Amino acid sequence: MRLMSTDEAVRAFYKDRLSNDAEQFRDWFTDCAHISMNGSGVATGQIQRQRHANDDPKALTNVCNAITNQWHWHSAKVLESVAQGDKASTRVLVDLTYRPTGKRTHMEFAEFIHFNGERITEMIAFVDTLAAEALQQPG
Repeated sequence: MRLMSTDEAVRAFYKDRLSNDAEQFRDWFTDCAHISMNGSGVATGQIQRQRHANDDPKALTNVCNAITNQWHWHSAKVLESVAQGDKASTRVLVDLTYRPTGKRTHMEFAEFIHFNGERITEMIAFVDTLAAEALQQPG
């Protein structure tokens, strides 16, 4: 069986993410993978960073469940992708809904992904946290 190139793996990852299936999303990550969500804080203007890294695979599963349970992806368009060796940088435009409020928008992500074979060991994402926070407000 032929292994995917890093560029093929990136595109397959986003395609699978569109399934909105927590288990399928989780399967992309190694047991000790690091996920980091980064952006600007609304109140402080400071960089906010939520880093999820754990030697406990169950903790990573909980993070993947939380992400897929709260954020429904309708479509994702890879605007740019640069892959070299086992690393990739992507810029993705996502049409998504924040499930608890039902609010929907388009949001751009910039992600740096490190692979070990066809599984992700680290994903650092930069998102428009101002837009994400607005989606989370009632009304």
